[in-house]
Amino acid sequence: MNDITLMYQNINKVDWEEKLLGFTDSILNLLEIDNWEFSLTLCDNSYIHKINRDYRDKDKPTDVITFVMSDEPFPVTQEAGEPYSAGDIIISLETVEENSKYFKVSYEEELKRVLIHGILHLMGLDHETNSEDEEMLIKQEKILKDLIGRGLF
Repeated sequence: MNDITLMYQNINKVDWEEKLLGFTDSILNLLEIDNWEFSLTLCDNSYIHKINRDYRDKDKPTDVITFVMSDEPFPVTQEAGEPYSAGDIIISLETVEENSKYFKVSYEEELKRVLIHGILHLMGLDHETNSEDEEMLIKQEKILKDLIGRGLF
């Protein structure tokens, strides 16, 4: 069983929290990930801008930032029964909304996309660009398609 701690920074609690956590579980189940613990923080642009500036030297807001706790390649080895502390995912709901308009997709679809993206980073996957040809982004879109019927709102 996975343990996801949902937190908020500079925004109000969302009324679809349980559905978001359920969708997160669906992603983890699809990826056959069990016994992970990580935090998921929903925030505004000012909060993620500061994180992006202070930790990534990028002086602008972004949609999702992931901090991985281990340098060990996925799948990680862990003591039997011990949870794996995967890291932290931070998502700006403001940037998600802006991107949904820019890419002409629903807010819900874009939120699902960045959540999948963050989890793939926790698994140690990475990408050099945002090109559709990137292996990680291909995997992200496949997962999104596989879970298309699982709604948040």
